[in-house]
Parts: sequence; structure tokens; C-alpha cells
Amino acid sequence: MFKRIVLLFLIIIVWMMISCSPERKLAKQFVDKTSKPNVLLLMPSFIFMEDLKLSGLENDESDTLVRTLVLDKIEDSVVINRFRTIYINQLERYGVFVYEEKTLNDFMKLDSNAWVVNIAQIELQEYETVFTDSQEFFGVIYSTDVFLNGLNSAFWFEFSQVNAPENNKPDIMFAANDLYDKYDGRYIYDIFSGQMKYNLEIDTLNVDDFYRQIDFSAKLYAGYTFDYLMNIYISSNIPDKNKKVNYYRYDPYRDSYYITPEDKFIPLKE
Repeated sequence: MFKRIVLLFLIIIVWMMISCSPERKLAKQFVDKTSKPNVLLLMPSFIFMEDLKLSGLENDESDTLVRTLVLDKIEDSVVINRFRTIYINQLERYGVFVYEEKTLNDFMKLDSNAWVVNIAQIELQEYETVFTDSQEFFGVIYSTDVFLNGLNSAFWFEFSQVNAPENNKPDIMFAANDLYDKYDGRYIYDIFSGQMKYNLEIDTLNVDDFYRQIDFSAKLYAGYTFDYLMNIYISSNIPDKNKKVNYYRYDPYRDSYYITPEDKFIPLKE
């Protein structure tokens, strides 16, 4: 009983130290600021698309039209406009004012607290992959390879602060996600043959699945963008410049802040 009380006391102490940390205070300060950063959003004019299924074909076969599940059924402009609209709406819900090329003159009048967010490249790759489904029955492990279609969506972001020193280079950030066929596989014991049989049902990915993923990505990456700006604010205002600063994520639905090692943009070096 005494050990439990001590453990609970230590947990409370650690929680209080984290909740009162300078980084968390600065994160809250950034979120509560009435004047959020202004952002000029630049979008690409086209999307790189690649069907990796062709790479496994012989040269004479690759000349044959291989119809993809998604890539040959979508248009660059539709995907770009859909992503841009949701991305902007989500950023504005965070309190960030977003300019576009059509309002470039108004953006150029700003002299501080302004950023250029350039989505430099979007790439879509459709491919085939294999998942191994393993289940244990009566102490024996059964495994079956399940062949699925996959679609990778990759985004490259460049962040440049307006009026930053000339030697400052843009921060290049990367984010990607994968979409797969949905499948339901299960082993069934055949009492007549005395063998285990694998029953597989596949719900093949389609264009509607892809657009739902694009909508999700736009909202998620708007959150990542806000987190990037918030963490720049934290690192710029932390009292101890030599201190290693944790990367914070903001949850607007719970109005909470937490340290994240992975749920964020991936920084790339030039």
C-alpha cells in the first residue's frame, strides 16, 4: 500500500513538472495569442503519379496499358483543389490567416509574423504489396500471404519566414501515408478433410477511398503546420537557449498539449 502511494505521488510530481514546463507555457501562449502567424500558401500545378506495378513487367509487357485502381481515374486539378480547400479551412480554424497567390499583394504588405508555406511536390504511387496473416490454432501457427493493392501519398512542404536573415534556408518537411485494400481473412477447420482452410474477403480500394484519405491528410497536415509554427515560437522564446526543447503537438478538440516523437512532419536536409 505504501509503495502504491509513493508511486502515485511521484506520478503527480512528474505531471506537475511537465505541465508547468516553460515549453508548455509557451505553447499555451502561442495558442492563446489573438494574432497568429499569417501564411502565404503556394500549391503545385501538377501531381507526380507513378504506377509501380509496371516495374515488375517485362519491357514488351510494360507497353501494354495496365489500368490502375485510382491513378488513371483522377485529375491533378481536382485533387489539388480539394486538398487546398480543406487545408486552408482547417488552418483558419486554428486561427491562422491564409493568403493565396490571388491575394499576394496584400500578403506583401505584411512586415512581420508571416510565413510562406510552399507545398513543393505531391507524389502518388500505386503498387502491390504482401501482408502475412498468421493465426494460431491448437498450438500450431498457420500463415498465409495476402496480396493487396496499395497507394502512397507523399507531400513535400517548404517553410520560409518572411524577413528572415538572408542566409536562412527554407525548412523542408515531409509527410506521407499509405492506403490499402481492406481484407478479412480467417482460418476455418474443415471437418471433412481435417485441414485448415483460409477464407479471404477483399474490399478493393477505389477512388472514393482515395479522396477520403486526401481529406484526412489535408486536415492532419494543417495540424502539423500549426504545430510547426507553434514549436518555432517555443524554440525562439525559450529562456534557456541551450536547453533541448521537446516537440509539442496541439490537440484543438481537447485543448491540450503533449510531447510527440513521431506524430509530426519529418524534417529533411537539403
